[in-house]
Amino acid sequence: MPPQCYRCQEFFHHSRFCARAPKCLKCSGGHLTSECTKSAKAPAKVCQLQRPAPCKLLDAPEIPSTQRQTSQNRRRTSGKSERLRARKSKTANNTFLCGSSKKGTNNSLDAKEVMNQMAQMMSNWNANGLKNNLEELKDCIIDYNPDVIGIQETHLRPADRVSIPNYTCHRSDRTTHRGGGTALFVKNSIRHHAILNVSNTFENASIILQLGNNSKITVACIYRPPHGSINTTELDAILIHSNKAFLFGDFNARHPSWNPGRANSNGNILCNWAVGSALDILAPDTPTHFNSRHSNAILDIGFAVNLSHTEVFTINTLSSDHNPVIFDFVTNNALPPILRTLKTTNWIKFQEIISHTIPGNPRIDDLDLAVQNFTSNISNAISASTSTRLITTPHLRLPENIRELIRAKNRFRKL
Repeated sequence: MPPQCYRCQEFFHHSRFCARAPKCLKCSGGHLTSECTKSAKAPAKVCQLQRPAPCKLLDAPEIPSTQRQTSQNRRRTSGKSERLRARKSKTANNTFLCGSSKKGTNNSLDAKEVMNQMAQMMSNWNANGLKNNLEELKDCIIDYNPDVIGIQETHLRPADRVSIPNYTCHRSDRTTHRGGGTALFVKNSIRHHAILNVSNTFENASIILQLGNNSKITVACIYRPPHGSINTTELDAILIHSNKAFLFGDFNARHPSWNPGRANSNGNILCNWAVGSALDILAPDTPTHFNSRHSNAILDIGFAVNLSHTEVFTINTLSSDHNPVIFDFVTNNALPPILRTLKTTNWIKFQEIISHTIPGNPRIDDLDLAVQNFTSNISNAISASTSTRLITTPHLRLPENIRELIRAKNRFRKL
């Protein structure tokens, strides 16, 4: 017997993924069967045949082998489309650490106005799926010129490839089940390296920025799921890497210190930890998370150590139920300007170099030395096979009418 939909009463698909008009099983009316008011004494009518019959599957068609395969493919495609639509209705947590020397927007800050020092801006945005919002994010990067972009709830798998031109990505993907994940994108012109922080109560991607004069700043992008308690010992493990640090993200924590209303358990834990560790709690004065079923809240916050901040504010630019939060900092180190470059590797040339520098079956007397030589040969081969070209063409941007529609949609969703 072929599968039958309990919504439209047609065959070869499931009611979970049905988008057709409903049809009643009892009276063949244009409503769901559960909403039918037909009397129990009235004769039943099979909606497929439009004639009285008590059997739902009377004269149901047989499934030919080719049609059975088509039906299975249709169910897979329908299910995938439904999941894609569900993802597009959501959003991902994005956090920027950015520096701007222009006043092109109302929310940007001129570094010359802050003691002629370099201003670094950090913004937090909950996107709930990075791949679906990547183009909007790239367009926003052009406006705000971030130095470091931190993202929570990326929903990426290790096999997914996501890149932003002129940025290096450091990711921590969730592999146990769907959702979650964090990432940091850093300008290629900024010296930095990734650090590994193992944590069981939150997800994080962490780096250390090297700004010259032996000045180091630890930056951690953190996502704490709504359920469970956060362990502050794991947060302390991030702070030990340098004397300056900034931890920011979506902590799903509420406390009167940054959010009007009652506190939850994680809010109390984080507030006590910040007070005990002499940390600066940085949060905007407007909500960052918008929910039609609950009150709006400030969930995206930051904790700073030995950093001078000048401003914290939100912007309404990206499709999300979270507004990006900008954290602006001042440092004494001017970051080098970013160069838009394109690197191209000739893999045929790389293969030829490797074939001459690495023997097929070498004799290994010293394992450590052999590994070092092997790594060095590969790095040298890549460098010799790669050419770099400076990009001078302007960025491709979304049309202004599309950008205005996106801004209007974001405003209406958060009314």
